[in-house]
Amino acid sequence: MAAKDPDKGVFDFTDGGRYIGEWNGDGANGHGVCVGPSDSGVFEGRWENGIQSSGVFTWSNGQQYKGTWRDGMRHGVGKEVRPDGTEYCGDFQENTRGPYGVLKLSNGALYQGTWEDGLQDGVGIEVYADKGIYKGQYKKGLRSGYGTRSSSIYEKTQNITDSRRTGSMKSPKSPEIVLGAGIKNIHHTTSYSDIKSLSNKSLHSISTVSSPSPSDPNAQIYEGQWLSDKRQGHGILKVPGFYIYCGEWSSNTRTGHGVLIYSDGQREEGYWEQGRLTVPLKRKKLSLKQHQLESKVKHAHTQALQAADMARTKSILAESRGSAAASRAKL
Repeated sequence: MAAKDPDKGVFDFTDGGRYIGEWNGDGANGHGVCVGPSDSGVFEGRWENGIQSSGVFTWSNGQQYKGTWRDGMRHGVGKEVRPDGTEYCGDFQENTRGPYGVLKLSNGALYQGTWEDGLQDGVGIEVYADKGIYKGQYKKGLRSGYGTRSSSIYEKTQNITDSRRTGSMKSPKSPEIVLGAGIKNIHHTTSYSDIKSLSNKSLHSISTVSSPSPSDPNAQIYEGQWLSDKRQGHGILKVPGFYIYCGEWSSNTRTGHGVLIYSDGQREEGYWEQGRLTVPLKRKKLSLKQHQLESKVKHAHTQALQAADMARTKSILAESRGSAAASRAKL
């Protein structure tokens, strides 16, 4: 790498990149601009001993990161904006989102909460494009554990299609710029030719419906267990004006033992498959099998109540973590 004008801090890289800015001692110190070859990317900001400390990096596709850096990587607090309007604000650790942050989509959907390995993980809050809300636990970018989900009443059965998810987006490594050896000028430990835009995983499908508010008395609410983004385990679904179901779930449907109570007081209880009552409990003719079925229904009912209680507890924790993430996003 040859210095074009070392007195003024103008340096050309062997791969075609260039640094223009303040120079002190053996490296870039102060404000400077580093341009990659063939306009592959530009960093402008503060430098300390030849390494970025804070500033803006803009990829050739328009994607941009503004925030703090450490050892040539996004680290600390920053804001990441994609050409499609997706924004992430919050913490970064070695180019990866987390542990706290807020993700916003261009359609208005957002997630705020905890992150791990660049994915939603721990607890948080999602507000969907239809203004439905999920509060609860996550694992590797998916709703898993206990949580509550409120949404508009747009169907009267259990086969509920969720609104658009935020989608989980993981960040790759950024170019690393450090002080070189030999002639003691800046060099690229990772060439600018290796700069790539962030991957954009596909988002979940959407069924647009009317927008409920968290206090909407007509919003249906599910409280219970989740696994890999689906209602799975035990939980309660309340659909105002229609019914309450309390029992087992599998792949988002009433499957297992449970009780459904209609708004007029009528009940359907027994064993369910794919949302249909296939083995009804007949209390007037309690044979041995019916007694066994009754016992399993009662057990499922108890487990669902406990799961709903735990889901509400996790939703409160999610609100707390979500507020912390929102605070980090404002820094």
